[in-house]
Amino acid sequence: MGRGRPGRSASENGMGDPPGVVLWLVLGTETLLVEDAVARIADDALRGGPAAFNRTEGTVGDESVPSMLAQARTAPMLGGRRLVVIREIQKSTVEDLQAFRDYVSAFSPTTVLVLTGTGLPSRGEAAKHSTALRAAFKRKGRVLGFKAGSRNPVEFVVQQVEGGGCAIRTPDARLLVELVGKDLSVLKHEVEKLLAYMGFSGKITATVIEDVCCVLSEAVVWDLTEAIVRRNSGQAMKITHRMLEEGTSPERVLPLITWQIRQLLMLQFCERTGADHREMGVRIFGGKLAAARRTLSTHPLRTDLTMNLLAGAIQDMRGHRAGSRRILEALVLRLVCA
Repeated sequence: MGRGRPGRSASENGMGDPPGVVLWLVLGTETLLVEDAVARIADDALRGGPAAFNRTEGTVGDESVPSMLAQARTAPMLGGRRLVVIREIQKSTVEDLQAFRDYVSAFSPTTVLVLTGTGLPSRGEAAKHSTALRAAFKRKGRVLGFKAGSRNPVEFVVQQVEGGGCAIRTPDARLLVELVGKDLSVLKHEVEKLLAYMGFSGKITATVIEDVCCVLSEAVVWDLTEAIVRRNSGQAMKITHRMLEEGTSPERVLPLITWQIRQLLMLQFCERTGADHREMGVRIFGGKLAAARRTLSTHPLRTDLTMNLLAGAIQDMRGHRAGSRRILEALVLRLVCA
């Protein structure tokens, strides 16, 4: 398991001793556990070799399945293993499924192939191909499944909070689950906001949870964050004032801005270094991910200055020396100018 990634060990997830396994089928609706499993497989596959040369990832529908499998048949460069991860295989056509079966029947022993998604196609002609593909992976590789609800959400919250440097009582962790639901990705998102609000130290109580995990449209906060990154002070202040006038307190807005800007900084780091954004914990998906990449390419963030401004605002907000509203407004303007 990679450093800093909370979760169960490979053996606890039924992965056993993975180095000799080169065919993996990782399925499930519990997205966070699926991604953690894929990340652990990737860590093991590329250990000791240059990941930049030997890692390929693609998505069914965005890239050609035959071209991705051609990468799987290519020998690794300066290392013992090549890794090919193909996502969203639930979108596979009959032709795609047949191509996967053909590869499994004559796979490359030096490539670790990971097929992952919420499941295999189960309708029409594709269903029998899916059944055959699953059987082939069971014979020659490993199949992992992670259904929603397979992990105790309260225990998950406690583990995430403690891993982030804070403490939380089980009843308070249960309160968080009751407020936001049992989806582990959503819970991790909320825990990260709580940790940022606490400055990654101290005890997260029911009062803190109720203050931070408010029902606030994430789309509105992303609009604010995008306006900040694009250096649009007028739009940023307009959105800020609208949230405040609708009754959202500055103490609730600040941790949301902090969490989202930290996500953008991590994404920017990945774009510059070639690191995998999923492994780095970036939780921006779909259209927002593409939009964030476009924005950062033309309006890069200054990491040191941005983090210092956020840390200063969090400290000032606790003391309310200038009034929480003025502190938030000043932060927005300073971030725009950073």
